[in-house]
Amino acid sequence: LEFRRVLFRSRDEGLVVIDDPVSSLDSTALHSAAAFLIDAIYDRDANCVQGQVLVTTHNFAFFRLLRDWAFHLKKAARRFYTIHTTQIDVGRSSALRPIDPLLLQFNSEYHFLFAKVFEYGGGEEALYVLNLARRLLEAFLAFRIPGRTDLRLQLDELLKETGGIGSEQQQRLRMLFNTGSHAAAIPDVSDQLAQIDEVPLAIEALIALMRAADSRHCEQMIELCS
Repeated sequence: LEFRRVLFRSRDEGLVVIDDPVSSLDSTALHSAAAFLIDAIYDRDANCVQGQVLVTTHNFAFFRLLRDWAFHLKKAARRFYTIHTTQIDVGRSSALRPIDPLLLQFNSEYHFLFAKVFEYGGGEEALYVLNLARRLLEAFLAFRIPGRTDLRLQLDELLKETGGIGSEQQQRLRMLFNTGSHAAAIPDVSDQLAQIDEVPLAIEALIALMRAADSRHCEQMIELCS
């Protein structure tokens, strides 16, 4: 009730920002949260959002629910963006950019992750792309080794099954994607491992693993995302 009261009061005064309204919720809660939010901001009679509302989220499933609903709005009444983080001399910098079309076209973020990782050629987005690479690896391992939930064991099993991955690349994968991990999560990479010069080498090892494990899948993804 307090949220609705503040929203109704604020939407006539300017921009309303709803920052990351969901976290580790189950699918039922995600749908309920999305329905509540839409009901609060949407004028059904006018078929438009009441006022100017900006919603941010890290949760792709929640984004997809809002995206699919927004597709029913007039094109001029909706905008999609992503926040890009880059490494600069004084630290990190963020910029708002138009969303990648792959995130609008597909119902999974897998295609977007693969394209961004595969296309990376070095530069200031190293830490951003490294995070995407970790998520791509997690998704690929879940597909290839579905019987395990521990990502370290998944990676070890896939490396054992797959030929053509040299010891140096194996070490790089374990170092960059497994150090400090636990159970069903890949952790943030520590500062000493997140050196910009290491990122292209880690990506090279990841693509090599994907090619060796499923060359047809990898080549189709490269063609699709090119």
